[in-house]
Amino acid sequence: MKIEYAYFEDNNLYEATRSFQTIHIDLKNGNILSDDDILKMYNINKEYINSYLETKFNTYYNDLVEGKFYTKEECNYECFLNNRGITTNYSDNVSYYIQDGVLTLFKFYYSASDYLEQQYFNDENYQFIIKE
Repeated sequence: MKIEYAYFEDNNLYEATRSFQTIHIDLKNGNILSDDDILKMYNINKEYINSYLETKFNTYYNDLVEGKFYTKEECNYECFLNNRGITTNYSDNVSYYIQDGVLTLFKFYYSASDYLEQQYFNDENYQFIIKE
């Protein structure tokens, strides 16, 4: 089951917070599965997740630079991550979700900053397909 919620601060057009919460239950025994249980099911580890997300966020950053939202001199990759509220431990604060056998994760990050690049991001940018 996936639960998603967001809230907006007063007088702010952009989301202040968006969160994802997932709960997985083993239907054979009724036990709740941990994130580690889910990763074991797909034979992957957090290092893989971290590397995967790093690649995705690098792609987002390069797309924003190519889209002329800012130059690398105005906002380098560290600036980009800071504006998103992301640390280089990318696998922190993720929610795993399994649907039809596909492992997906959801990660909230801020889409808006002083550079007004929020138009680049959409709801799908919070969802990352890890393994089909």
